[in-house]
Amino acid sequence: MKRLTLPKLACLLLGLVLVFTGAHAARVTNLFQVEVDADGRDTASRDAALARGLREVLARVTGSTAVANGPAAQDLLQRPGRFVEQFRFLEAPARAPDAEPQLRLWVQFDGVALAREIRRAGLPYWGRERPDVLVWLAVDDRGQRYLVAENAQDVAARALRRAAARRGLPLTVPLMDLQDQRAVKFTDVWGGFAGTVRTASQRYRPQVILLGKLERARGRSDWRTEWILLGNGATRSWSGHAAGLADGIDQGIAETADWLA
Repeated sequence: MKRLTLPKLACLLLGLVLVFTGAHAARVTNLFQVEVDADGRDTASRDAALARGLREVLARVTGSTAVANGPAAQDLLQRPGRFVEQFRFLEAPARAPDAEPQLRLWVQFDGVALAREIRRAGLPYWGRERPDVLVWLAVDDRGQRYLVAENAQDVAARALRRAAARRGLPLTVPLMDLQDQRAVKFTDVWGGFAGTVRTASQRYRPQVILLGKLERARGRSDWRTEWILLGNGATRSWSGHAAGLADGIDQGIAETADWLA
């Protein structure tokens, strides 16, 4: 993934409940709840799913996937069961018409105990007060172009909500009502016209603005992504490639969370 930090500009549910505490910040609750795939109900499968769930929670509360996958976190991941308050198996709808229902494991980890061990291990801790991020997402899927809207149920919108939930990122998606449509065109987001997007964003009063551009060209299966993050008096941009649309969105949200934490 290519990353580039630009100079300061003059002119940036999967079960997470966001309780807004002001115009610019949100309090994130349920940071220590997670739901992950499980291969079975036996002890070995359950413990493997618990470890996956704990790794996701560690990325969420440390603000870094690198930290969650690093050596300092390995001791916490070796015995994830010691942090479990409660868990239950769920059956999610099958992912294909002829497939079996997907077994999932829902877990509530002990936030107090886990936070204590995170600090004891010398790992960073990202609290519940987090900046509200407004996301303008432009998608070009082999010539089909659209901006993602708040209530949309397309692949991009669902992937955006899932990615934000995984990282505990308070996220707002534009309504794309008549007011938004008059203020911002697809080409404004696609071209990275920060001034136009900032003006249109004022109604949402975000602390941070994220512009995303995802493209799958005709004849190709992979996606090219470009991102611009506007906030904290600075602008950050980066680009990458992904095998799928959801993967590209995951990368963009993960990079955003890592930078904001």
